[in-house]
Amino acid sequence: MKNRLAIYVIFMLLLMPMTVRGVRAHDSIAAPETVRGVQDGRSPAKNGEAAPAWSNILTVQVGTDIGGAIPVPFSYIPDVFVPTPKVLPNVGVRYGIVLPKGWSLGAEVNYKHVEMAADAIVLNMRASLPGMGADGADMVQYFSGRASMDMAFDIMEVPVYVRYRFNGRGGHNILFGGYGAWVISSRFTNDPVNGFIGSDPNEVDMIVTPEAQIPADQKDFSRYMSKWDAGLLVGYENSFFKRIRVGLRLSVGLKDIFNVKVLEYKMLQMRGTITLSYDLWHF
Repeated sequence: MKNRLAIYVIFMLLLMPMTVRGVRAHDSIAAPETVRGVQDGRSPAKNGEAAPAWSNILTVQVGTDIGGAIPVPFSYIPDVFVPTPKVLPNVGVRYGIVLPKGWSLGAEVNYKHVEMAADAIVLNMRASLPGMGADGADMVQYFSGRASMDMAFDIMEVPVYVRYRFNGRGGHNILFGGYGAWVISSRFTNDPVNGFIGSDPNEVDMIVTPEAQIPADQKDFSRYMSKWDAGLLVGYENSFFKRIRVGLRLSVGLKDIFNVKVLEYKMLQMRGTITLSYDLWHF
């Protein structure tokens, strides 16, 4: 918790001087050209000159990610699966290059903390725990019953994308691209609640109840988590006011969250993102 608060504070301290500079620049620009330049994403005109064909924009944004890692192929998602994502803030900065004819390029640096819990009823869910068996071999277990899953990720994410602005009023934009991410820290636990565990499918080696549990290190898969992620994203943005945008995005990971094969399927990130951004500086 302290580490997350420190990262949020560092982001705010870095953005404060840019915010002041952006506001001053905004106040010093003539109103009619400012409106035209900001609405179409170009730098406002200076000294009576026409606005340039392309320009740069520096933006700050806040938002929240809802989601987490889910089984892929989707056929491995249990019939009884109740996810509970947590709504937590993220912060970031964006640099954009506005091109002619409504196109622009964008790159961001965002800090995100994502959490999700889930309850599920599974049948013969296979887990392979490297180094947990006899003589350092892999321990393979099959669990049938009710289980609770909990995951959390601290992520430094760098999306890169192309954005297109439709003609007409309203400031409608679509964007598509990809992202890379450094997973600063992560947690993944799979806690059997009621059921049975065996070394082979449908074999009963142990009855699991709230009072009779397997060792804690066999529930915690955090040590097998990967330190990076990459994926694709699509999104929509609307400029409701000058310099202010509200956006929705869908991010789909292409890489298993584990760096070794723990489950018989992949766990890929799939998150929806809500963003609120402010264009600080057009130059």
